[in-house]
Amino acid sequence: MRAEAKAAKLELTPAWVGALTSLADRVQRESDPAVAIRSVNRTLRMMPCVLQRLAAIRILAVGRLRVNGLSYGDIATATGLSKSRVAQLSAAATRASHANG
Repeated sequence: MRAEAKAAKLELTPAWVGALTSLADRVQRESDPAVAIRSVNRTLRMMPCVLQRLAAIRILAVGRLRVNGLSYGDIATATGLSKSRVAQLSAAATRASHANG
């Protein structure tokens, strides 16, 4: 199976996207701004942990590709990232590797 097809299976499901869209629609229709803000606050408080975890997974994955001998260009082509972003993530993976022994 191609990497793009595999990645599609790991993305947010249509149900999750629909749930987030539905939440945004309901919050936007809320007549009480304070209630809308509280709802948004609760939702946004959950996001940083999830986003940090996903970012760490991406950094480690770039590091694995580099260890496997792929160049920045190879990784950029395979992932859709720019070569400069691959370089940044690769540097972060190296730092993480050194920090963990």
